[in-house]
Amino acid sequence: VENVSFSFEKIPVLKDISFQVTQGDYLGIIGPNGGGKSTLVKLLLGLSQPETGKIRILGNDPSERAHRHFIGYVPQRMVGTMSYFPATVDEIVQSGRYAQKGCDECVGDSERAIREAMEVADIMDLKHRIIGELSGGQRQRVLIARALARKPKILVLDEPLVGVDAGAQGRFYDFVKILNHDLGITILFVTHDMDVIANQANYVLCLNYRLICHQKPADFIHGDYLAKMYGEKVKFVSHNH
Repeated sequence: VENVSFSFEKIPVLKDISFQVTQGDYLGIIGPNGGGKSTLVKLLLGLSQPETGKIRILGNDPSERAHRHFIGYVPQRMVGTMSYFPATVDEIVQSGRYAQKGCDECVGDSERAIREAMEVADIMDLKHRIIGELSGGQRQRVLIARALARKPKILVLDEPLVGVDAGAQGRFYDFVKILNHDLGITILFVTHDMDVIANQANYVLCLNYRLICHQKPADFIHGDYLAKMYGEKVKFVSHNH
């Protein structure tokens, strides 16, 4: 991401943002509401175009459709909208392959990718359940499996834990860590949970209109970046229990 700026209806949202993510990184993206986090995600996904600057993912412009299957995406607040959606877990995960389907798509490869994604997400026993019958944590794993069915090199999670209970959140963070550490998937995780992400990610990106920092977690915790994002009275309090 190089010198990227973006405005929405003439209101500046992002200004002169530059950073680089290396393959295999786990990047936590944090910042206040309205600070531009979800806008940055849309730019990375090619859903919006920067006014100035450029973005390259694996060397390509993210708006190039042929390369989008390299990116898995779990959108914000998706879990809460699925209570009455009349589809099975298997059908939801299969939909993750739609971008690849066509005359050249091998059915065997597609079925294998779907099965492997469900196995990684540990949801094979839920295969025939209706998505609305599941808990928030289970639904989140289904959405991750849907993203993994694309065989992505990058997984973008935009505040994925809204509506998920505390116990499931802990298990979900552990699961994402496995995806990064064991499968080598690059993770971009947008969240307000600064404490957890500082202990999970290997880099933290702070965003509030401008790029506040892109640092190792230890440098972020001991710096004055919270004041620049939220105000002078905000600070870390350690809870070691």
